[in-house]
Amino acid sequence: MSQSGHSPQAGPSERGLSPVVGTVVLVAIVVLLATLVGAFAMGVGVPSSEPTTAVVELSYDDANDQLVVHHRSGEALADGTLVVRNESGVLARYTPTEFGVGETIEQNVSTATLRNSERVTVVWNPEGASTSGTVLVSTSTDTFGDFSANAAAHRGEVIYALNPSANVQTTHAVSVGVDSNMSGLDGVLVTYDQSDGSSVTIADIQGLGADTDGDGDIDRSLRDEVSSVDTLDSGHTLRIDVDQSATEYSPRANHTIIVKYANMTNPSDGSYSVEIRLDYQTGGDPVATGTLEIDD
Repeated sequence: MSQSGHSPQAGPSERGLSPVVGTVVLVAIVVLLATLVGAFAMGVGVPSSEPTTAVVELSYDDANDQLVVHHRSGEALADGTLVVRNESGVLARYTPTEFGVGETIEQNVSTATLRNSERVTVVWNPEGASTSGTVLVSTSTDTFGDFSANAAAHRGEVIYALNPSANVQTTHAVSVGVDSNMSGLDGVLVTYDQSDGSSVTIADIQGLGADTDGDGDIDRSLRDEVSSVDTLDSGHTLRIDVDQSATEYSPRANHTIIVKYANMTNPSDGSYSVEIRLDYQTGGDPVATGTLEIDD
């Protein structure tokens, strides 16, 4: 049987199907567009791009062993959770009804916890937010002072031990005034008559930086720029190197360089001379000479 050269043609029912499908698709697109426009108009499902304007600061009340959160300016915080944390985890959570300008929140935090922390961070998590929250402030623990209730008694001393007892491991604090402007700071060299620093590592540098306003606390931290720590002369000399390429700070006249480091072993009771050189790689005489007082 021979076959015709004509192609098969659609029947009436098939021809009517295409306009129906096209109409359904068009209606679906119109409905979808209307839904999206309505959502944007109502603000539904549209993430806010405006961060909180709250300005928060942290300080440490060493007399009461409390970390203090200060609301300095900007909008009040409400309907959310305020989280205070360090590298190890959460130190505190708050769900304030409203946390506004001039108000403070106090949290008991031991000095030991802060000595083992490099940074404390406050995060605001708005209620129902799907993100990780807004970091309000992240503060180096260098700025919290010496973490000691009697720190003020040692202001002005070139060197002291937080625990001045004989033959114990403790933290030493060094403060050296800058007489004239310097082009940079490549390190600090501390030379003891006695004392053993052979156990000190870079992890034991609790703070290094500049007191720029004369209050005895570090205002310009260089802790993150410490590149290496070495001990020489059977542990009697401690060398702390600073990566100058990583910081734009240059010591100014009337600034004070403060260094705090743990794991120093005190000598027996007595008074011991200590020499400190700043920018030691350039050589020269000691910038400061102090006396380390050790009790029996």
